[in-house]
Amino acid sequence: MTTRSEIRQRWRHHKVAVNGVTLHYVEAGSGPLVLLLHGFPDFWYTWTHQIAALSAAGFHVVAPDLRGYNVSDKPRGVSSYSIETLAGDVAALIEHFGRGPAMVAGHDWGGVIAWYLPRLRPDLVERLVILNVPHPLAVLRAMRSPRQIARFWYQFFFQIPLLPEKLLLAKDCRRLRMAMTRLAVSAEAFTDADLERMARAWKRPYAMTAALNYYRALYRRSPFGITGGVPVDSRVLLIWGERERVFIPSSVEATIRLVDNLEIVRIEGAGHFVHLDRPDEVSEAMIRFLRE
Repeated sequence: MTTRSEIRQRWRHHKVAVNGVTLHYVEAGSGPLVLLLHGFPDFWYTWTHQIAALSAAGFHVVAPDLRGYNVSDKPRGVSSYSIETLAGDVAALIEHFGRGPAMVAGHDWGGVIAWYLPRLRPDLVERLVILNVPHPLAVLRAMRSPRQIARFWYQFFFQIPLLPEKLLLAKDCRRLRMAMTRLAVSAEAFTDADLERMARAWKRPYAMTAALNYYRALYRRSPFGITGGVPVDSRVLLIWGERERVFIPSSVEATIRLVDNLEIVRIEGAGHFVHLDRPDEVSEAMIRFLRE
């Protein structure tokens, strides 16, 4: 039986210069292009289940380290991490492969970028798959609720210079390791080896500051940073782990009202890292949606 480690060894690692930075990405399979965008504080590695499943199903899968993460470039300054810049990286990556409109999936911050991308370049987006991220306007409206504001405490803390980096990296990234396992539901979502691999990425020079600059750039904008970008011409699949701990449930209902061509797959017993809590269910839902 082929192990997942042996499968990963057959994947291709590359770097490409796009939008003023050099991004590392992992590539597997051939066929229609699917980009997988990770969130905070992980990197391409958390998509391993989906890379294997989608490439086996006949898709050309590309999972980049977003700017600032792991071995991709880490430009200095908060302004280097604006949502327009992040979406511009993804748009340039799609153009690099020269395939025309692509299918884009995003989790956490990758989901925010995926929501925004059709506003920037609607010609490059065929379908969206969003994992546990409501539409940004729904999040903005949810922030009228004290419950949502309380859940975003860490984002407000991240606005402080230097101190968040120091605390998150302290004691071999103990707080981040705990946060990852707490946001997941399945005890198998993150192995000790997975967390050790992520810790090595977090401890790369300037990597933690770059990751926190996503939040700092976002809050320098109008209320929540994004006011628009409903992907009118794109079909959207929202995969939602029902034990989500970052966003309140009402933001999902608001997303339904904001996006016309929306399908929701709700997965009970899964949390914020839904693709790690229930990898097979998530992969099956993605493959079905992307083939339709």
